[in-house]
Amino acid sequence: MQKLRAAEQQKADQREYDKRRAERSITTETKRLNDLQAANAAAREGQREARRWRCRVWSTTCGSTAI
Repeated sequence: MQKLRAAEQQKADQREYDKRRAERSITTETKRLNDLQAANAAAREGQREARRWRCRVWSTTCGSTAI
């Protein structure tokens, strides 16, 4: 009888452990995706700023002499 209870308790503990491990995995994956989205947003903003800078340089060097 005690062996049966011990086995049931072990199964319950294993289910709880698996559940918590799955929650941690989801949390870790969510954090990784959020970090990736933030990095992509920063890269896009950097590209926009570089594009603005190129336009400014072009308009001050080429744009004014073309007229």
